[in-house]
Amino acid sequence: MGMIDFLLSGRNGQLIGCWHLVRVEGTAHAPDAVELDFRRGGKLYQSIKNGSGWKVNNLSFHLDGSVMISSDHARTGIAFEPNGNLRLDSADNCSWYERGPKKAPEP
Repeated sequence: MGMIDFLLSGRNGQLIGCWHLVRVEGTAHAPDAVELDFRRGGKLYQSIKNGSGWKVNNLSFHLDGSVMISSDHARTGIAFEPNGNLRLDSADNCSWYERGPKKAPEP
């Protein structure tokens, strides 16, 4: 078992899977849809839909306590709400995601 898989086991294992944006606070414009696809081994596919197409960003991530650090050097607070939704807190906004089936194309 790799270090990332170890960190994602147990309680943090609930992060693995697809998450869909349901709400954003603190930003003037939100895309039509955002999907975060967290995979074991530290892979993260961030898919953004605008109009009829998807832009898929191939990232990696690791966790440092309750902070996610992605390969683009973004540091994002991460927490799970009592209803099971994922909350991400960055320097300029807070966003909430709910788990759902994959909608964006495979990278």
